[in-house]
Amino acid sequence: MIMAIAVGTEVLAVAKDGNNQKKSETITSNIDTAIVDASTSILKFSPLGNDSAKVTGHKEKNPTSIDIPSKVKIYGKVYKVTSIGDKAFDGCSSLKSIKIPESVTSIGEDAFSSCDELPPHLLVYDKGTKCYGWIGDKSKCTDVIIPKGVTSIGDWAFEGCSSLKSITIPEGVTSIGDCAFNECSSLKSIKIPKGVTSIGESTFTRCRSLKNITIPEGVTSIGDQAFGDCSSLTDIKIPKSVTSIGDQAFGNCSSLTDIIIPEGVTNIGDWAFADCDELPPHLLVYDKGTKCYGWIGDKSKCTDVTIPKGVTSIGEGAFYGCNYLTNIKIPKGVTSIGEGAFSKCISLSSIKIPKGVTSIGTKAFNGCSSLTSITISEGVTSIGYWAFEGCSSLKSITIPESVTEIGHGAFEGCSSLKSITIPKGVTRIGYQAFAGCRSLTSITIPESVTSIEDMAFNGCNSLKSIKIPKSVTSIGYMAFNGCKNLDVVIDNKEQNVEIGYVAFNDCKSVKFLK
Repeated sequence: MIMAIAVGTEVLAVAKDGNNQKKSETITSNIDTAIVDASTSILKFSPLGNDSAKVTGHKEKNPTSIDIPSKVKIYGKVYKVTSIGDKAFDGCSSLKSIKIPESVTSIGEDAFSSCDELPPHLLVYDKGTKCYGWIGDKSKCTDVIIPKGVTSIGDWAFEGCSSLKSITIPEGVTSIGDCAFNECSSLKSIKIPKGVTSIGESTFTRCRSLKNITIPEGVTSIGDQAFGDCSSLTDIKIPKSVTSIGDQAFGNCSSLTDIIIPEGVTNIGDWAFADCDELPPHLLVYDKGTKCYGWIGDKSKCTDVTIPKGVTSIGEGAFYGCNYLTNIKIPKGVTSIGEGAFSKCISLSSIKIPKGVTSIGTKAFNGCSSLTSITISEGVTSIGYWAFEGCSSLKSITIPESVTEIGHGAFEGCSSLKSITIPKGVTRIGYQAFAGCRSLTSITIPESVTSIEDMAFNGCNSLKSIKIPKSVTSIGYMAFNGCKNLDVVIDNKEQNVEIGYVAFNDCKSVKFLK
C-alpha cells in the first residue's frame, strides 16, 4: 500500500516495507470510495451531463479537512465526480488536508487559492498528465521539477510564487496555461520544451529576474502580455514558426537590447514593444512590408519618418509619445490608421492623410499640440472618438463630404480652431465633439444632422451665431452651455425638437422658428 504525505516541496511515497521513495508529484487515491449523497455532504456539487459531476464549493464556513468522493448521488442519480470548479475552495484558510480521487480529470482556476495551511506541494492529477500547480504556502515553492508524463500546466499554476528560482519542464508538455508563471519574480531562466505550440496570455508577466528564455521551434503564437514587465530580459530569439505576437507581449521589457522578428510573423499586437527603450531605435515594418507596427526603441531618435511604399496599415499607438517627431510621410497605399497612432506627438505640425484611408481611429492625433493643419482626403467616412482632442494649435481643418460620423470629443480642446463646416452626410454630432473650442466663431450644420449630443459645443464662448436645421430632433444636455456670445436660431416648425437640460445655459439668445 502507498500513501501520499506532503513534505516541503516534494511528496514522499511511503511503501509498505517502510522505505521512502521520492516522487515529485501528488499521488491521488485510487480507492473507489462509497457513494456520497449531495444533500448530506459538506461539499456542493453540480451535474455536468454524461453522468459526471463537478465540485463547485463547500457548505462549511471554515473546513479543515476535505475528502472528495469519486461518486455522488444528486436527486437520486449517481454521478462520477470528474471536476473541481473554479475557486471551489478559494480562501479556505483553515484547510489542512484534501483528498482528490483519481476520477478527477479537471481542476479549475484558483480552486485552492489562499489555502495556505495545506501541506505545500506540487499538485499533479489525472493519472499524472496534468499539473495544477503549487498549493499551500507559496514561499516554500523554490525549486520545482515537474514529473515526466505531464502534458499540460494549468492556468495560474505558479502565479505569485515569488521564491521560485528554478523549474524543470519535461519533454512531453504541449500546453502552458495563461498566467502560469505570472509574478514569479525570482525566476531567472526557463527552457520551454519542444512540443509547446503557444505561450499563453501573461504567462511570464512580471518575472522581473528572468534574463533568458529558450522558445523552441514549433511555437506559433506569443500571447498578450506574455513577457510584459520582464525588466531583466536582455535578449530573446523568436523562432521562425511564430506567426503572431500579442498585445503588450514584451511591453516594459526595459533591458531588452535585441530582438529579431521572423519573416513569417503576420500579426504584431498593440503596444507589443512599448517602453522597450534599449532596443535599437527604428521603424518596424513587417508581414512582407505591408504593416507598420511603428517606432521601437528610444523615441527621442524618432524625428523625421518616411513610411515605405507597400505599407497598407499603421498600427495602434504606432508613434505614441514620439515627442520629437516633426515630419512624417504616409504613402498612398495606406488604408488604416490605428487608435492613438500619433497621440502625444507634440512636435508634429502638419500631416497629410492619403486617399484610401476610410477611418481615423480613436485618439489618432490626440494631444498633438503643435499640429496647425491637417489634410483629410476624400474617402474617410468616420472620425473616431477624441481623434484630434487637445490639438490646441489647430486653426483650420476641412472635413471631406465622405465623412458621415464625427465621434465623441473628436475636436475637444482645439482652442485655436476658428471655423468648421460639417459635411452633408453627417447625421450625428457626438458627445463633446467641439467642447472647449474657445476660438470657434462659426459652424455650419447641414440638414442631414438629426442629433446634437450632450456638451457638443460646451464652452465655445466665441461662437456668435448658429442655425439649427429642422432635421435636428434632439439637442443634448449642456449642448451649448457657456456659449455666452451665441445667438441661436432653432427651426422647430414641426414641434418635434427634444431639448436637454441647460442645453443653452448662459447663451446670449435663443429663438425658435414656429
